[in-house]
Amino acid sequence: MHRFFIFNHQENPTKIIIPDKDLNHQLKRVLRIGNNEKIICIYKNYELSGNYINDQIKIINVEKFTIIKTKPIVNLIQAIPHPRKIPLILQKSTELNVDCIFLIPTKRSLINLDKVILKDERYKRIIIEASEQTGRNDLPKLKYIHSFADFSINNNDLVLVLFENERKTKLINSLIDLDRYENIYLIIGPEGGFTLDEIKYFTKRKWIIVTTGKNILRTETATYYALSLVQAIKNK
Repeated sequence: MHRFFIFNHQENPTKIIIPDKDLNHQLKRVLRIGNNEKIICIYKNYELSGNYINDQIKIINVEKFTIIKTKPIVNLIQAIPHPRKIPLILQKSTELNVDCIFLIPTKRSLINLDKVILKDERYKRIIIEASEQTGRNDLPKLKYIHSFADFSINNNDLVLVLFENERKTKLINSLIDLDRYENIYLIIGPEGGFTLDEIKYFTKRKWIIVTTGKNILRTETATYYALSLVQAIKNK
């Protein structure tokens, strides 16, 4: 059954939902939803089941839900990569159940943060569509930060920096006893990786430098690999 997030400010959206122009286009032209076909809408903390009839959604069942997050909260700190890679990273990270995505410029990033923020609306739409596709009841947060100095890390948080020149500390070994942490932060570099000065800064802050193995991974591959490992361990 198709599933959608709605951001509808009607007084009583639990009876009739009038989709906006974009959602109607998606329902009728993209997904070709037929008249009287059943769909699910997520509105705040309600799951609304209904039938799509004459460009409206008539709600037939309402269930309230509570989102319970299991420890640790998964945060991706993604150094800004080539612009064409950002949409796919946002999409796949959402599918891999990330809780929060931070985009940050580093010394080898190809574009600055201001240019990235200009596409905020598009990026958030990608996250919404990926959440709908995977059946999530929540949306990961998308945040923009100017530097690593803006991060305030607590003692019960785990911070892992993926670095291609690390040889000893393996990512998978650093995920043992994962549930004892409140947050995990996975820091992924851009094309070209982090500079030695950046690695020295991370080390000074006592963040753990880890390797994914012998092969040097593309920035997007490293992201998917790290998030997949975390989810596999959380769900075992």
